[in-house]
Amino acid sequence: LHQLMYDLSSKEELKNLISYTKKNDINPDILINNVGGNLEYTDPLESSKGWDEVSFLNVHHFYLLYYHFVMD
Repeated sequence: LHQLMYDLSSKEELKNLISYTKKNDINPDILINNVGGNLEYTDPLESSKGWDEVSFLNVHHFYLLYYHFVMD
C-alpha cells in the first residue's frame, strides 16, 4: 500500500512524483485529483501568466499524471 502526497501546484513536485513512481515501479489503482483553486487570481483570464498557472493547477497536471499512469 502506498500513499503519496505531493504539492501538484508545483511543476517540480509533479516531476518528482513521476520520477518516484517510475523508480519504485508504482502504478496506482486509484488516482485522486484533490486539487483545485484559483491561486488567488480573481480573474485568471486577465493575464496569460494567471491562465497558465491556474490551468496547470486544475487541468494540465492531471492530464500528465493520467498519461504517465494510464497511457504510458
